[in-house]
Amino acid sequence: MKALLIVAHGSRNPNSNRETEALTEAIRNRELDYEVVEHAYLELAEPTIPSAAASLVERGVDSITLVPLFLASGNHVERDMPAIIDDLKNAYPNSHVTMKPHIGSNPSFVDLIVDHITEKH
Repeated sequence: MKALLIVAHGSRNPNSNRETEALTEAIRNRELDYEVVEHAYLELAEPTIPSAAASLVERGVDSITLVPLFLASGNHVERDMPAIIDDLKNAYPNSHVTMKPHIGSNPSFVDLIVDHITEKH
């Protein structure tokens, strides 16, 4: 079974975390090639990435794809996330664990920003 794990930074502000939960729900309602879509946080909020991954594996997931919702390739993307991926691969050697590039690296992100700027509110 395949899972998509949406990863946000996490915040002490519950409104920020609720936005991540809402985004995850919206993605879950799309037709994707994943049986399970969940969210996790790098820090400051629950569930953490390791606890979310443990829950997924307990549910029978054998393939986890993480999607980091980060705009730029900073320490979290370049150092922290790869270390977490390595830890997950060691903890769950029978599971396939991968990570998509951070969301800000997607070429269509520029179009999204331009569309947002030019929208009439």
